[in-house]
Amino acid sequence: MSGAKDEAAGIEAEAGAESLEHVEVGGAWKGPALTAEGGTTTIADSRLISNPAGADAAVEFMGLGEGPGLLVQRSVLEGGPTAKPATLFAISANMTLDSSEVLGGANGVLFDQGAGKLRTLTVAASTIDAGQLGQADPSGVSDVEAGVGPPASIADVNIEGSILFEPQLTEIGAGGKEAVVNCIDSAVPSQSQAASATEGQINCASGANGNTNSSAELASLFAAPITSYVLNATSSAVDSVPASAVALPFGLTASATDLAGNPRAESVACHVVQDKGALELPGHGTPCPAPPAPAPVVAKPLAGVISALTISPSAFFAAPSGATISVATAAKVKAKKYGAKVSYRDSQVATTTFTVLRETGGRKQGRSCKKPSKSNRHGKPCKILTAVASFVHVDVAGANGFHFSGRIKGKKLAAGSYRLQAVAHDAAGNGAAVDKSFKID
Repeated sequence: MSGAKDEAAGIEAEAGAESLEHVEVGGAWKGPALTAEGGTTTIADSRLISNPAGADAAVEFMGLGEGPGLLVQRSVLEGGPTAKPATLFAISANMTLDSSEVLGGANGVLFDQGAGKLRTLTVAASTIDAGQLGQADPSGVSDVEAGVGPPASIADVNIEGSILFEPQLTEIGAGGKEAVVNCIDSAVPSQSQAASATEGQINCASGANGNTNSSAELASLFAAPITSYVLNATSSAVDSVPASAVALPFGLTASATDLAGNPRAESVACHVVQDKGALELPGHGTPCPAPPAPAPVVAKPLAGVISALTISPSAFFAAPSGATISVATAAKVKAKKYGAKVSYRDSQVATTTFTVLRETGGRKQGRSCKKPSKSNRHGKPCKILTAVASFVHVDVAGANGFHFSGRIKGKKLAAGSYRLQAVAHDAAGNGAAVDKSFKID
């Protein structure tokens, strides 16, 4: 685009299902690189750059209904450092960023909702750097700003396995209902903010949910120059995100490659992990530990396969988002706000089924424990155990462990008393159950 006075968009996508791949827009003109309205728009493997000396967004998207809205994968969206209102501007629309970069702008992403509906922004395995690139900007510049207004709109922002240079902002206008920003396994400025009448909730504290503080680590995260956004080999962002922590909404499939075409995940000591941000630093995978030499065939006792089962802490809050289990990193062990570390020993290589059992009070009626009633009012107190859900873990022989978020099937466990029952199955399907009590606050 070269018309200095041209204010038209480089590309105007019409309502409906649009897919733009391997597209480049740039130049010196007055106007955004792309505008789209309604339907589902996909931008993949593209570079959309507005005039770096101008004040126009790179991409403007307006939603007209439900559904995925805008999906950006393996692409770069860039505006000038003062592009307004943001490099990527979405109104009343669901939006997903995956393995992409959003650079420049007075805000990186402005997620403005006013349709009286719940709208979701997911920032997965991406890098956002608003304002001047490669540095922390003055107060008022944000990488993600979530705003809601009438009538009763909700903005739900989930930042997963990403790197953001600037703090996040939330704004609730008259009639707006809720704006929430959740961060998990991301390098973001440390923020913890309670909701108020004019501002939403921000759950991005350093040390919680695997988050680290990018403001204090920018120089150590990236190789020079920072604006290449290539990670240092010793960066804390390398192989720091469990692949299960990155999940896209609306049934969308996360990209198998990063912005540069490198594999998005690798195995490190039998755990599938990936780097924070839009770019992977490949070549850090390690093989699984060699299994122990086959032991002489002897009859193994059914009892005692699982031992030393512990849950630390035994009382904790369920995480507001994330997977049921993940790698028990040092940051998660230290951060006790959400979830707990589950540790145990398995006498052999096995698949262990963990069942969460809810404890409720009952009374003895014969040999059974029943709900309190007139017929058992004189019975002794007992505990009724009700299965909530199950999950599995593939064990190695010896010490095992993982971080349990307190979430099952995508939802937080309700406050109350529970038991975590473990049954390790050997190749013949044998196993004995052990359990440990815990409490959700």
